[in-house]
Amino acid sequence: MLRVASSIKRKIIVASALVSVIIAGMVVATVYLLGFLETKIGALEEVTKLENHIQEIRRYEKNLFLYHNKGDGEKALVLVEGTQRLLEAHRTNLDQATSRKATETFRRNLDRYRQAMADYLAPFSSPQEMPGNDSRASAEERIRTLGSNLSSYAESLADNERMDIDGTMAVVSIMQFGQLVVFGVIMVGFWTLVFRKIVHPLRVLDAHRAKIARGQFEQIQNPPEDEEIRQIFESFNRMSEELRERQRQLVRSESFAALGTLVAGVAHEVSSPLSTIRLHSEVLLEELDGLNAGEGISKEFFEKKLKSIMRESDRTLTVVRDLLQLSKDKSLTLRPLKLKKPVEKALDLLGARIPAEIEVIVTIADDIEIFGDDQRMATVFMNLISNSVTAIEGNGRIVVEAHTTPDGMVEVAVKDTGKGIPEDKLDKIFDPFFTTKEGAKGKGIGLCITHEIVTAHKGQIWAESTLGKGTTVKLRLPRKGGSE
Repeated sequence: MLRVASSIKRKIIVASALVSVIIAGMVVATVYLLGFLETKIGALEEVTKLENHIQEIRRYEKNLFLYHNKGDGEKALVLVEGTQRLLEAHRTNLDQATSRKATETFRRNLDRYRQAMADYLAPFSSPQEMPGNDSRASAEERIRTLGSNLSSYAESLADNERMDIDGTMAVVSIMQFGQLVVFGVIMVGFWTLVFRKIVHPLRVLDAHRAKIARGQFEQIQNPPEDEEIRQIFESFNRMSEELRERQRQLVRSESFAALGTLVAGVAHEVSSPLSTIRLHSEVLLEELDGLNAGEGISKEFFEKKLKSIMRESDRTLTVVRDLLQLSKDKSLTLRPLKLKKPVEKALDLLGARIPAEIEVIVTIADDIEIFGDDQRMATVFMNLISNSVTAIEGNGRIVVEAHTTPDGMVEVAVKDTGKGIPEDKLDKIFDPFFTTKEGAKGKGIGLCITHEIVTAHKGQIWAESTLGKGTTVKLRLPRKGGSE
């Protein structure tokens, strides 16, 4: 079945639209509730005014019945009229707060209260004049009953408004909490989407980038379904394949170049001694013809020619031996090794080849260890010290020193006071058959072998030089089983 690739852009658009709708709905609901709450608070203020009027009316009513002061009754009537005006002005809000029937009942009771109070005050000709005891008691009881009904309505109305406000506040609080929850869910969903669809694929790409840096041109399997990321993965795979092909071409080119250099070096190093051997052989053959003719030939002449043939043969054999050393198995016998030991072994093997006018100073602590092959490291120091000896003309000094580094390595330096190496040739000294020595003093293989041995130890080697002042070859070797 054909599977259509999804799109992160499409997912983000849909998710954003959904989130926008949810947030808009919650905002509208919140605005509505806040508007409703504002209305309720306004209604509560009016109800509170109504309740305060009723309380004042009841207070003047109480004073009237207690002190029989007509002025208190008249003040109560004024407040009743104010309450009636307040009732008519906010009739709609009061109807919503309770019910139309309850509001109508309150209005009628207010009218009855006003009429009863007016009737009660009518017999008063002065504040001291009082109606008869029986009629007064009946009128007072009626006024108290009506006043109690008014108070009950006002209290009930205020309680209802407060309950409505409390309920609305609770709903607003719940909605605010719900908004936080929804926002949290949205953020979790968003970051999950970002991590799964963007961060994780980027980590996969970074891991394969690291593999490519190590020369492992692997293809990324099972690319994501999302269109944009899948295109990036496919482009990355194409780039990896192109790099793999470029590496193959580069290796082939370098192999041919190295082979050409090797062939040219071997031809140069071998052709010269072979030509000499052939020349001397031809001379000896000619002299044999003279010997057959009875001509006298000295023994010294034959001895000189034969020694020259042997010397040139040894030179050819040395080239062949060095080539075998360069091409033989690179396996090492690695173990903890005191660094001073292969240095001292190299100096013992060089022996008389180091002129007396050249001072060799070794400043390596006895406790410095490397993880290496004793025999191969002795070869390294033999080659380096031998090169330094050749570079020094007359008096000079060679210093071999070492120190440990915080990253688990040992850094070694072999310094000489020789003539130095030109800067344009410094990066070629480890190439096979490249030499800065004049004439037949060097074959250009020693430093190449040294480089191979150091690399096999998972170490590094490089050179620094100043013309006329000398050369320093530096090595970094692991103290443990490989560089950290």
